[in-house]
Amino acid sequence: MTPPSRRLEGRVGVVTGAGRGLGREVSRALAAEGMRLLVLARTGTEVRALADELEAAYDVAVLPAAVDVRDAEAVEHPDGDLQVGRPGDGEAEVVKARAVL
Repeated sequence: MTPPSRRLEGRVGVVTGAGRGLGREVSRALAAEGMRLLVLARTGTEVRALADELEAAYDVAVLPAAVDVRDAEAVEHPDGDLQVGRPGDGEAEVVKARAVL
């Protein structure tokens, strides 16, 4: 296996559904390339564990957030350090995350 090139270092990504499955694997691949991440999932324990794993394995900043992006109220009024807004098409758009990212 070829070591990652870290070609995404200095960039920030947002991965929804990061708690398991494809979202989790995409998060791992992006972190391996050096990308700082905001990982979102409905289950906080899963994304917190993923954030710890990625930070330790790839030395990147990862901010986990438990939010259901299908729920407009949760997106508009999340808990913690995440603040988001909703553009006209209804998709969630991150407008502020902790300064670590």
